[in-house]
Amino acid sequence: MSISTPWNGDENAGNANEARIDLPPSLGDMHSKSEYLRWIFWKDEDKTEAHELADETDFQMIVGFQMITSNPVANDSRVSVSSQARREAVGHATSRWLYEYDHRDILSAPEVVDRLGRILAERFGG
Repeated sequence: MSISTPWNGDENAGNANEARIDLPPSLGDMHSKSEYLRWIFWKDEDKTEAHELADETDFQMIVGFQMITSNPVANDSRVSVSSQARREAVGHATSRWLYEYDHRDILSAPEVVDRLGRILAERFGG
């Protein structure tokens, strides 16, 4: 499951170590040129052989799109919609949900929380 994830990378993610607040080191993995993003979608460095998710993988994708109007690129106030909706990630997703919330508010929005609860209940029973 991913929520507003920059699958096509985020240039600012490479600056996680320089942030004024403590951020998880894994944030650097979301930099557009990270080895992690290359590895998760491609088997080789030349990006000619795609990784496929295992058949039993149920990948749910949640995308936010409440944008800052001063930015000409569609976004969730932090991550561009094009990065969230990277073609390879969308292709792997078993379902895609779009919500009009920004990058922070999507995490506590009642209908998103409800959707997450239903996804988890379907997957794990309950």
